[in-house]
Amino acid sequence: MSVNRKIFGLASSVVVFTGMAYGQALTCATPPTTSPTNPIELRAEGSTELVSDTITSCNASGVSTGINGNVTAFIQGSGVQGITSKALSGSLAGFSDATLAIIDNSGGENATVYYPGVISGAQVSFGTTNNPVNFPNYAFKIQVSNVRVNVTGTFPSVPQAVSETVFAGTQGVASLFTPTAVTVGYIRNGLSVQGAGSTVYTGAGSTTAGTAGNVGIGNGNVPTVFPVCVGIPNNQSNIPTGIAQAFTVTVSELFAGAFKTGTVTAGNQGGTLLTPASANIPGSESGSLTGTVSYAGGSSSAVGTSNSGTRIKFVFNNIRRT
Repeated sequence: MSVNRKIFGLASSVVVFTGMAYGQALTCATPPTTSPTNPIELRAEGSTELVSDTITSCNASGVSTGINGNVTAFIQGSGVQGITSKALSGSLAGFSDATLAIIDNSGGENATVYYPGVISGAQVSFGTTNNPVNFPNYAFKIQVSNVRVNVTGTFPSVPQAVSETVFAGTQGVASLFTPTAVTVGYIRNGLSVQGAGSTVYTGAGSTTAGTAGNVGIGNGNVPTVFPVCVGIPNNQSNIPTGIAQAFTVTVSELFAGAFKTGTVTAGNQGGTLLTPASANIPGSESGSLTGTVSYAGGSSSAVGTSNSGTRIKFVFNNIRRT
């Protein structure tokens, strides 16, 4: 069953069961807003592309202590192959650093409460039976952060939209507000790949197969021999003549910010650090929520950290030796 069908099926249930929460309800502004306001450009070559945060402003009514429930975020888009947010470990094994935040929006001093997400395909769910999400009885915001998606192999001729729909429910079926999809990213070809003597390939993927190999084909389709490993006697310090560069491959950006650093600071942002840092130009590979997060239930974890800047993998096939 497709993701879209699952969503439509759930939406039908929402229509049937709305209002069954014994007078409990959330008054929420829909559609959600996004951070950054302009959806993030997603590289069609990326398997962990960060989408914009979604923010839903709400207020609980009908109860004095808030409503216990759960939140599920669905990602839609023809190029999306699933959510790939980083897995957590230790006491949070089974969860990801896709994080739900319940943020005080009343002007008071209530602490932000965080919940880790459980990923299943193209959806991520927050709140469990033992640790449900509590929607407080004051004005608050529901913010979903650090959602990453695999969009490799799309290579669209025009940007393709990726949307997110956030459901908040209780008792398993009741919807606490009307869910509305909002665009959180656009898939674009991010990289240009050029091998010496070959054409430029827009979008680095399966279409680039043979790019460098074109250089190694001589007359009559006979492979050209490129000596790359020649034994050198111990008493010889000079590299033998005849060793030459076989080919080159050049990778460049197709839009500003396709190459990202490991982290980003206010200094390399012209003195002003925008949020989220990973959406900045130039941006970073970090998440939209970074740092150590203390989750509801007592566990804590570092989230949103990147291991490096943008990394590019080259795969060489059909290498033969003579």
